[in-house]
Amino acid sequence: MTRWLDPHPVDIPASFQDLGLPPLIAQTLLRRGISRLEEAEAFLYPEKNPSSQFPDIEKAVEYVNLAIRRGERICVWGDFDVDGQTSTALLVQTLRALNANVVYYIPVRGRESHGVHIENLKPILDNGARLLLTCDTGITAHEAIDYANSRGVDVIVTDHHDLGETLPNAKAIINPKLLPEDHPLKNLAGVGVAYKLAEALLDDRRQTIDHISSIVHRPSSALLDLVALGLIADVALLQNETRSLAKKGIEQLRNTSRLGLRVMAELAGANLETLTEETIGFTFAPRLNALGRLGDANPAVELLITNNPSRARVLAAQIEGLNAQRRMLTKQVYDAAENQLRENPNLLTEPAIVLSHPNWPGGVVGIVANKLVERYHKPAILFTESDDGILRGSARSIEGLHITEAIATQKELLLGFGGHPMAAGMSLQKDNLTAFRKGLGKAIEQQLGEIAREEPALQIDAWLGLPDLSLSLADSLELLAPFGTGNPELTLATRGVRLKSATEIGKTKEHIRLTVEDENGNSQSVLWWGGAGEELPPTDTKFDIAYSLRATSYRGQRQLNLQFQEFRVVEERPIEVREARLEIRDLRLESASSLAALQKQSPALQIWAEGADKAKGRARFEFAQADEFAIYTTPPSPAELREALETVKPKIVHVFGVPPAEEKPDDFLKRLAGLCKFALNNKGGRTTVHELAAAMASREIAVQLGLEWLAAGGQLSVQIEDDEVTLSREKQEKNPYLQAELFIALRGVLNETSSYRKYFATAEDLGKLFQ
Repeated sequence: MTRWLDPHPVDIPASFQDLGLPPLIAQTLLRRGISRLEEAEAFLYPEKNPSSQFPDIEKAVEYVNLAIRRGERICVWGDFDVDGQTSTALLVQTLRALNANVVYYIPVRGRESHGVHIENLKPILDNGARLLLTCDTGITAHEAIDYANSRGVDVIVTDHHDLGETLPNAKAIINPKLLPEDHPLKNLAGVGVAYKLAEALLDDRRQTIDHISSIVHRPSSALLDLVALGLIADVALLQNETRSLAKKGIEQLRNTSRLGLRVMAELAGANLETLTEETIGFTFAPRLNALGRLGDANPAVELLITNNPSRARVLAAQIEGLNAQRRMLTKQVYDAAENQLRENPNLLTEPAIVLSHPNWPGGVVGIVANKLVERYHKPAILFTESDDGILRGSARSIEGLHITEAIATQKELLLGFGGHPMAAGMSLQKDNLTAFRKGLGKAIEQQLGEIAREEPALQIDAWLGLPDLSLSLADSLELLAPFGTGNPELTLATRGVRLKSATEIGKTKEHIRLTVEDENGNSQSVLWWGGAGEELPPTDTKFDIAYSLRATSYRGQRQLNLQFQEFRVVEERPIEVREARLEIRDLRLESASSLAALQKQSPALQIWAEGADKAKGRARFEFAQADEFAIYTTPPSPAELREALETVKPKIVHVFGVPPAEEKPDDFLKRLAGLCKFALNNKGGRTTVHELAAAMASREIAVQLGLEWLAAGGQLSVQIEDDEVTLSREKQEKNPYLQAELFIALRGVLNETSSYRKYFATAEDLGKLFQ
């Protein structure tokens, strides 16, 4: 259970009066250690602070300019996350403005992973690259850099990841980890480092050439929107100049001229004019990351710098499709992770949540780890297991914990690792997982002390009544923005409200809009992102609710936007004594003839029968309320069983539990392809996920994963809108990396269904299945 911590009282010094701040803003600054007037001014107006530069960047500028003067080809080598994509785009745009001969390359995650790899570097050098410029990577690429040097190719490394035991043999290395702890650039992400190089290159060129292009004369307006994207997406610590760059970049992003970003915002339904760091974190970053995680991130660079409207729309549409598939895979892994935690709650008592599974697609485990961090306020690491017994994982951290340093203490157990304070990646043998979990826990306790094992805490910044929430308050909170690591969003709370209504919203109904009301009848709407399926506040008693507050604009009208964080019940709920009314009759050893006899005795009997046995009864979406319910086909999971019982509301359940034939992924996909062919030939390509799931006697998520797998194979076009499925024979571009991730996820879902059906068939206490 989360402990709620009240704000500690602070006295506002007289010097703060000159700032004219609302009391809550002044108190927040003081509680966050900003007590001097000059510190407050530097925080509130970071754009006024002087710009800093890396002390040894001149050497990098010299080598880049030399390559440009000689007409030598420069290769910008990036990374496939948003930080890497924006870093690459920023440097490519800058070098093109300086008339450089530039190419770029981003590794394809599905076959290469992070870093600089000789096998893919070789053809680039063979094609004439004479200068290799890395961004958001390279600080531990010793072997690849030595290879480039052996080919007579100079290397410049720009990166922000933690240093290895030795530095690579590059002509110049620009990395904030080489700076003193108090340097203003110490917290930059990769795109910030790339920007500083671009800034130095443009400043150097302006001193010698009066006019090249607008980017040379206005680098901030041309590049800072990319900087904001990368900094926020990479969860950079928003302090000192990092905060300044993010703030200026967000302002530029609201008016960006980048066609790709404008089309992305249009397709996602985002309003650029009121864009905040949340828009980056929840709209742009997931979509761009989907490209890097489930496909080839190189087109992201084109999307970010193209001036071709048609090309921008094509690329943005492809990304929108990948993002939908990313959401589906993320939900499947998140649900499985939560199941592990429910089955073994002791895992939540450890300093870090460490989970693994052989059927988790590696492209989304980092996203799910972040969701677990947000929910449980603990660092989280999720591993996917390959056939060779190697675990590959992604870690996400909490503020105040340098997760990569904690992981580094276990390097004897690891095959490889790398990262920065808030995120990391690693690999190890499966047999070492238990020792790794134990050692990591000790390392985290050494960093955090006793709080590593304490119950998670929620710091309340202010208790407010519902009438106190206003647009003027929301506007004053924007003085503290942008929010993120190192500058968390304020958590506000209201006491003693009641739940008036809860409505599912969003395309896939994954979000909840809560309407809460106080004792005087004042009400407010609170958005709970991803709240579908979570335990809702009670309707029959009072509770306290914690939330964040921003102002948004909808159809030209400004309005409050409250975003749910947590609730806690403050009144005892009335105890209801209910008699058990559900009678369960175990007929698992009975034959189909018993079902026929039962049907004669009870003509109104609802029979659940799917797949090959569909003729014996009804599919799950055809049920009606009835006193008696026969389960002939074993349900594919507890969720479908619960939904069926909620629909039929029976008093008596007859359990036959006949399991469909067990299928491997290849057989499942072959049968699903046959159903798609039937729909194309006989139904105009139209069907529903419900119909296909009933025909397959499978979970709906299995059908969705299977359909997306078929589409990723390029032979079939699939459009899924809510439950409706539209198929066509229009060939699509193949995406083998996405297919591999979808296949792994499908295999996991089918294995879960198989395990559940085996348990259903052998459970001694059948009543537990219906609790």
